[in-house]
Amino acid sequence: MKDISLRPTKLILSLFEQIRKCDHLPNTDRNSIVDRSIELALKNRNIDWLFISTIFVEEDGFEGNIPNHVVLKVAEEKFDAVNEQIRVAFAMEKITIPYTLKLLLVHYLSSLKQVELSPPSVSIPHEINLAVYKGEYTQSLYRNKRRLLDVCRVYLKANPSLQQNLMQRVTEQNLELNKRYDLSKYFPDDRTEMGTPTATHLAQILAGWFISLAEAQYETSLWDGILAHIIKTLEEELQMINESPLQKMGLKKDAETADYYKNVYSRMIGR
Repeated sequence: MKDISLRPTKLILSLFEQIRKCDHLPNTDRNSIVDRSIELALKNRNIDWLFISTIFVEEDGFEGNIPNHVVLKVAEEKFDAVNEQIRVAFAMEKITIPYTLKLLLVHYLSSLKQVELSPPSVSIPHEINLAVYKGEYTQSLYRNKRRLLDVCRVYLKANPSLQQNLMQRVTEQNLELNKRYDLSKYFPDDRTEMGTPTATHLAQILAGWFISLAEAQYETSLWDGILAHIIKTLEEELQMINESPLQKMGLKKDAETADYYKNVYSRMIGR
């Protein structure tokens, strides 16, 4: 056994509290929770840690002041084994203890809640005006957003039902705006619609949706890593759909170096 000392975040403390409410075993102290989360992680060596990192958890359940540090006792070899799993999954030289602990707790809580631990299908909420997501893409400072846009454009082409759904919703929302504010009077032609959305317009909406999720749910230092993971996942899904090289689907070769995905997660070190 060894002691690990860390400066906890509200999210980590909230994860402990949420696990206590879900876990029906007698020992729900932090050390016991960590021990069980490690055992569960070692029992299943096919965990998609990249996907676990994208699961959103509310900072709920913890009240009071956040301590400067907490000390936990862990089985050293087992904890190091899980840390190595995560390090390999993220292709990083080092994963910090707080980040490993966070992923362990998210995985354990998801298992207690019987959450399906596989990536969900792309589904944009209906209640939000899609122009918001286009704006998210346009205003985002994400340095690789053009690649995200290119992948989203091809992804929509490979998923015609999603593309048609987006097109219909954009058209309906444009008609609603036109009806509400009589926007057609500002155009020289007599028109009842505000134009059919282009493929680029739809791709910007999808890309903006991914960007808004990343920026809303993760710290600034993690945005690049999460969005790079989204791009990689979309590319892999396209590969499975078409069973052909990405270039044949209309995607140009990524301008980034071969080490891009290996290095984008480096900002997590020390977080």
